[in-house]
Amino acid sequence: MIAEGKELVGIEQIQLGLIGMQLALTALWRSYGVQPDLVIGHSMGEVAAAVVAGALTPAQGLRVTATRARLMAPLSGQGAMALLELDAAETQALIADYPQVSLGIYASPRQTAIAGPPQQIDALIETVRQRNGYGTRVSIEVAPHNAAMDPLQPQMRCELADLTPRQPTIPIISTTYPDLGAGPVSGPSSMPSTGRPTCATRSTSSRPSPGPVPITTCSSRSARTRC
Repeated sequence: MIAEGKELVGIEQIQLGLIGMQLALTALWRSYGVQPDLVIGHSMGEVAAAVVAGALTPAQGLRVTATRARLMAPLSGQGAMALLELDAAETQALIADYPQVSLGIYASPRQTAIAGPPQQIDALIETVRQRNGYGTRVSIEVAPHNAAMDPLQPQMRCELADLTPRQPTIPIISTTYPDLGAGPVSGPSSMPSTGRPTCATRSTSSRPSPGPVPITTCSSRSARTRC
């Protein structure tokens, strides 16, 4: 489909297209001698990070992503996500009366993302805008990093139970599992978790090298932060 220039439609095509692009780009960079000292996995990008770090083979990474996307596909249209220019405390206060809405992504010290039913997400975006704040929909038709995804985990673990990850050759910093580190990846069937929140700010602050370091983002678009 990519070779034919067709648009990727639906969560299964989009998520497989994204990991394919991520793995292709990292292979290209490595062919030019660009080698990462560590990798940070953000949300579904944790699978690509595990492949780049050597914990999963490319085939295993694609299998994890395909399984996750296939299980999520029936929920398309039932969820939504929004990026807000609010810090975590402000976002928690905003969604306090919306029990089905979760703070799904701690994107930066002043930006977060919420997930939940589409009508409630749209109402919260409108509330933020009425307060002269920034809020916008993320292009996704499910509610990742939300409790609505938790029922998918048992089936995902079952289908991927035979996967055996390897010792990473470079450190992995996870936005979902703070203790992942450089040890064996013990849960490819739950990585990335569909229901747990991700904390990008924790991952960037926990890197081992002090001072400024170059970080290359491998993404189809800049959706995690607005600036």
